[in-house]
Amino acid sequence: MKRNKRMMVEKSMNGDLEGAMDKAAQKGRGTDDTVGHLTKGEVIIPAQIMSDPKNKQMIADLFKNSGGNLDEFTVGHEKNKINPETGQPEFVWWVPLVAAAATVYAVSESRKSASEARDQAKRAQAESMEQARLARETAAAEAQKSRDTAIEAARLSREQSAAESQKNRDLQSAGLEQQKIDAANRLRQTQLTADEQKKLMENLTTQQTQAAEVAKVQLAEQQKQYQEQKTSMEKAAATQAAELEAERRKIAQRESSQMTARRRSGRRSLLSDTRLTPETGLTDAGMSEQMTTALRGY
Repeated sequence: MKRNKRMMVEKSMNGDLEGAMDKAAQKGRGTDDTVGHLTKGEVIIPAQIMSDPKNKQMIADLFKNSGGNLDEFTVGHEKNKINPETGQPEFVWWVPLVAAAATVYAVSESRKSASEARDQAKRAQAESMEQARLARETAAAEAQKSRDTAIEAARLSREQSAAESQKNRDLQSAGLEQQKIDAANRLRQTQLTADEQKKLMENLTTQQTQAAEVAKVQLAEQQKQYQEQKTSMEKAAATQAAELEAERRKIAQRESSQMTARRRSGRRSLLSDTRLTPETGLTDAGMSEQMTTALRGY
């Protein structure tokens, strides 16, 4: 009889306790709607932060590496542990490896940051080399364009000179031919004597000889002008080649200086300003700060 009475009293007290807990949960402010058992020193991560998949995955990995399960510590999840005395969810941590897991995670993040820094330096070096290559190709294209322009101008000049020379020769030939025709006509018209015809032919031969001499002088003058133009173009081409070579050397020197500066900067960025511990590769202060950042999720 006494035992049954005691069980009835305990059942009544438990019912009152559960009712009080439910009422307390309803008094939560904002989005709080659950009462649970917590341990002093525990950090509650708001649902807004856990809504970010990246943060959630990072915390889940931390629990997994420490031998725990994130679902057991997610309020309202079906895997929550329930306190048998109050019927409310409890969040008891039975795995004492969270510190070691945080250290492993911090070391992994440090190595990841160093790898990203090296990759960034390599990308910067590749971009610099590509810019230098494009600059060299542009300079070479400009030089080739200048040479092509000079060659084309010289060709047009030669063709123009040749055309003028041919025109002059054609005019001279036409003039001589007309002179022959006129002489023949005069011979036929006046019926000159043989002596007069001979004298006329001699005069015609003299004129032809003089015309040939004039043409020869003109041809020599044209050849001289062509040689002068050729020499001038060769000097211009040599000057352009020298300028191009000087520009290429400047670009190569600048590229080499930039690559040296980047290599030195890349090596300096991998050095630490603090003394590393031989066990974890991090200082105690650095490890504590990275553990706090990992638990907060930012």
